[in-house]
Amino acid sequence: AAARPVALAAAGTLLLGFVVAYRMFGRVLRIWLVALVTILSYYVANKVLKAATRRGLSAEREEALLSSLHLLMAPWLCRHLVG
Repeated sequence: AAARPVALAAAGTLLLGFVVAYRMFGRVLRIWLVALVTILSYYVANKVLKAATRRGLSAEREEALLSSLHLLMAPWLCRHLVG
């Protein structure tokens, strides 16, 4: 029961810090967050696809899935970076 106020205070502090950082560095912060999401998405996708390839997924299917990921990510990425 005593940890709950501490957790709420910590979450509130993190949220306030994010709001202040976004107000001060909005565009730069957004670009860095988009880059981080993009890099982590491709990292996880590659890890999953490599494990699937070791278990019998064909290289052609792996390429097709990566191409699908590119088709999903490209408009989102351009919209965030250009817009």
